[in-house]
Parts: sequence; structure tokens; C-alpha cells
Amino acid sequence: CCEAIVHGARARPPPPVRAAPPGAQPSLTTRTPRTAAMVLYELVLTVDSSAPGPRLLEFIKRAARLVISRSGNVRKVENWGERELAYRVRKSQQNHHSARFLSVWIDAHPVVLKEVEALARFNRDVLRHTTFKRKFVLPQSEGFLATEVREAALRADMANAPA
Repeated sequence: CCEAIVHGARARPPPPVRAAPPGAQPSLTTRTPRTAAMVLYELVLTVDSSAPGPRLLEFIKRAARLVISRSGNVRKVENWGERELAYRVRKSQQNHHSARFLSVWIDAHPVVLKEVEALARFNRDVLRHTTFKRKFVLPQSEGFLATEVREAALRADMANAPA
């Protein structure tokens, strides 16, 4: 009676929605595999050389909070300094001939990496970004930024908690 006909064939019904187990927290991202292994990535950012330092630091902290909130880890952040570009890069109606390069090492699920790349894509100070999947593991002692951001987030939550 109510079946949809598409080009002479019956339309497929939508896939069944699985109910979450009782007491499970809903995922903040859609279809995030909870059992997927963490992958080590290096995210190389080409950043506007005229961007103020505090604004860049706020972007890095926001990306780190995103990774940490999704059970990831920020291993290392390196500033490679400012360099001349081989060709001009046009973004936000400006020509850029030099840029600052940053390297961010993160352990994350591939879905979380897509969210971090979306943050970089829509940030006006990030001119280009490239992600490399790394096969080797960094020593655990280099996860200093993750610990620092996690502790700052806990302090902020405690300060904002109702008494």
C-alpha cells in the first residue's frame, strides 16, 4: 500500500537503529567505534605568520580538549618556526608569502581526527594542514600537553560546578 517506488524498483527500507545498552552514555559523534584502536597521527599545520600567539594557543588548546574529551592523547606540540613559502597561499582574501609551521602529535580514533581536521579547516589562521599516520610509538613521557590540558579542564569544571 505505502511502499515507495523509485525508478520502477522498490526503495530499500532504512537500516534498523540499534538501541543503546541500558546505562550507556550516548556518543558525542555519530558512529564512533568504541572498540577501535587508537592511531598515532602527526598533524602539520601551516599557520599565518601574522596571527597572534594567544589566538594560536587557544586553537591548539581547543583541538587538544577535543582529542582528550574523546579518550585521545596529545603527545607533543612542536613549533618549527617561521619560513618563507615556495609559492603564495591565498586565504581570507590575503596573499601569504611566509608562514609558521606547527606539528601536533596525537593518539586518536580516525573519527576524532576528522573533527580536529574540521577545526583546522575552518580556522582563519590555519592556511594548510596535512595529517600523517605514524607507525611508531612515542614514549609516554611526552604526553605533557594532554596532562596539562586535562588538569586545566578539571580545574575549570570544579570552578564552574554549583556549590
